[in-house]
Amino acid sequence: MQERHQTDQQPLSTNRKKHTVLVALFVGLLILINAPLMTAANLPDRVMGLPRLYVYVFSVWAISIVALALLSSRLGGGGKKRGANDQ
Repeated sequence: MQERHQTDQQPLSTNRKKHTVLVALFVGLLILINAPLMTAANLPDRVMGLPRLYVYVFSVWAISIVALALLSSRLGGGGKKRGANDQ
C-alpha cells in the first residue's frame, strides 16, 4: 500500500491562497470585459450624459482597483513597509 503524504491534508499556504484569489479575480475581470458583455453594454442610451459603454468599462475598471486593494490588504500585501527614515 502507498502511504499518503501529510502535505495532501494540510490547508493551502498563504502564497498559494493569494495566487488562487488573484487568478480568480483575473478570470472574473476577463469575463466582465468579454466581447458579449461589452456588446450588451453598447446601447445607444446614455447614463448621466455619457455613453453606456464608457460607464460600464469605467465601472469595471474602478471595481477591479477596489477589489485588488481590498484583497491585497486582507491577504497581507507581501511588500516591505518603509519607515520615515528608510530610503
